[in-house]
Amino acid sequence: MSKTLFIIESPFQVLCAFEAIDHFKVQYYDIKILYIEKTTLKNIENILIEKGIPYTKEYAPHLIYDVMPLFFNRHKYYDRIFIGYYFNLTSFA
Repeated sequence: MSKTLFIIESPFQVLCAFEAIDHFKVQYYDIKILYIEKTTLKNIENILIEKGIPYTKEYAPHLIYDVMPLFFNRHKYYDRIFIGYYFNLTSFA
C-alpha cells in the first residue's frame, strides 16, 4: 500500500492535487496545507471541507521543523510527495 503526501499553498494547488489523485490513481494520501496568509488558508479549507477531505495545516515558516521530519518519521512513510509550489517552499529552508 503506497502513501502519498500533497503539500499545497493555494486553492489552485488543491485542484492540481485532485487532478494528480485521479491521474495517478492515488488511493492513500495526506494533504498538508502550508500557509502564510489566513485568507488563503480559509479558501483552501473551504474547498477541502466541501469535498470532505481531511487535511492538516502548518504555518509555512515552520517548514523545516514541521514538514521535513515527515521524511524520517517511522510512523508516517510516504512513497511519493507532491509539492505544490516548490520554488516558494525552498525560500524558507
